[in-house]
Amino acid sequence: MKTKFFFTLVAAGLGLFALQQNAFAQTEETNRDANGNIVRGPYLACTFSENWFIEVGGGAGIYIGGLNDNFGKRIRPVIDLSVGKWITPLFAVRVAGTYTPRYYEYSGNNEYSFYYWGVRGDFMW
Repeated sequence: MKTKFFFTLVAAGLGLFALQQNAFAQTEETNRDANGNIVRGPYLACTFSENWFIEVGGGAGIYIGGLNDNFGKRIRPVIDLSVGKWITPLFAVRVAGTYTPRYYEYSGNNEYSFYYWGVRGDFMW
């Protein structure tokens, strides 16, 4: 119970932090000339410290495998956390992690439990 409460607080804090940030890759000021006319042309890549983003998500997950006969008890909360960076307005990279507190699998009279961690990398276009 303490672990679930801790992760809920962390997710809420990161969500509030993300709401305060203004992360626009290229605003109107960056593609206008001195007279205010829109300049069309190639976008420039940003520096390392610009255009970072954080994503926090949650939901429900179900592990399907083995001889599961208790469907309702296998639904578990899932927490997702991602950190990424826009390289240009068209391309970005992201590293995402998934955590589930405890999955249960029932097989006959036996009950098995395990934790699930997952990490992935994405190239976004």
